[in-house]
Amino acid sequence: MTKKTGTKTSSSEDQQEKLREQLVRAAGEHHIDPRQLEAIIEHERYHAAAPSLDLSKHVKKGKVTIGALDSTRLNSRFMRPDIYRSLYERFRQFKVSYVLHCGDMTDGYLRYPTHVDDIIFQNYEEMLERLFDPDEPFGYPSIGVPTYFIGGNIDKSFMKRRMESGERTNVCEDITDRREDLVFLGWNGATIRIAPETTVRLSHPLPGLGSKKPYAISYPLQLRVAAFGAGQKPDILMSGFFQQRYHFTWRGIEAQLIPSCISQTPIELERNIPAPALGGVIFEVYFDKQGGLKELVSIDLPFYG
Repeated sequence: MTKKTGTKTSSSEDQQEKLREQLVRAAGEHHIDPRQLEAIIEHERYHAAAPSLDLSKHVKKGKVTIGALDSTRLNSRFMRPDIYRSLYERFRQFKVSYVLHCGDMTDGYLRYPTHVDDIIFQNYEEMLERLFDPDEPFGYPSIGVPTYFIGGNIDKSFMKRRMESGERTNVCEDITDRREDLVFLGWNGATIRIAPETTVRLSHPLPGLGSKKPYAISYPLQLRVAAFGAGQKPDILMSGFFQQRYHFTWRGIEAQLIPSCISQTPIELERNIPAPALGGVIFEVYFDKQGGLKELVSIDLPFYG
């Protein structure tokens, strides 16, 4: 029997093209530039293909120590180098094997009409050169261990540069090209194997998952945990975006909201978005003989003011 694969492929392509046309029309109705939407579609197409990484080699005597942070938002006038540099010093003191960054490494590009007034460096190359030089007083630190990071929704705003000037700007890849200790794992999420039978999911949800003004801090994290299907559940979930600190265990998942490294910005204040919880977390993770999760100890490193 001959399989009619060509017909199925053609039908699928037709459906995709119709969906694309519908989205472009909807973008016009809501005053979204269709070219910007095209760029978003192209990036989202590869969302599920975020690479997995095996870091099991770092487990020593049934334990690994990990640093975690979120939303450094480099290049914002409201970024907090005192926080992220202090966190890395604590990570060094605790001898972490590596650091996990939950997204929004940068403050993005022209996210709102007055954004240009809220960033430090207007030139893209100067931003990368200065902010990722660890010798600068505000530069992103280097402590001799890798930082694995995912791109967040704010980092993704650099795609607008493609629309305006045709540049294929991927700020996260450009960061990795500049600093070999900063390793980009993908957009919005990545799964990491930290021991033979233990996985961590880094997540920086798209804004549609939930508001930064939930009626309860735990609510968006509950939604995220509920979304995992059979065979998809990680042992540990570390979520950025919401800029709060909270944790609970549900459905066999150790769910963690990771705090922020940027102060409340004027536009967030105007929108009545709750002030961020500032700081980071050190995780001491213990495993059984098979490499399964035995115990997760979190050491909170809060900053106030």
